[in-house]
Amino acid sequence: MSIRNSLLITTATVLLTACTNTEVKRMTLHSIDVSGAKKTTQGEHIVPKSDDDIRIAYENYLKHASRNDKSRINALTHLTEP
Repeated sequence: MSIRNSLLITTATVLLTACTNTEVKRMTLHSIDVSGAKKTTQGEHIVPKSDDDIRIAYENYLKHASRNDKSRINALTHLTEP
């Protein structure tokens, strides 16, 4: 097999592999409410936040975060998702 054919097959394989559809799970306001919280001990109760409470917290964060803060993009993304 010539070098040209080998290069063509390798390029086609790389392109096809890059085009595979890998599903990315996007987090929503509801899924991030208490997902990182540790398990509660006996007698403790965590009240889940409403979507409005979480949205207000993100808006508050955006008001006070610097323009260079990399987490701003995540906050903006969460605010724009339904």
